[in-house]
Amino acid sequence: APADEAPADEAPADEAPADEAPADEAPAEEENKE
Repeated sequence: APADEAPADEAPADEAPADEAPADEAPAEEENKE
């Protein structure tokens, strides 16, 4: 990928991976525990 783009298999630095909730959001299972 171009130097200004993250690799296709890696999320951009400002985005959390698709399998992980953003830092400002708790995972759904964590919310359900409470």
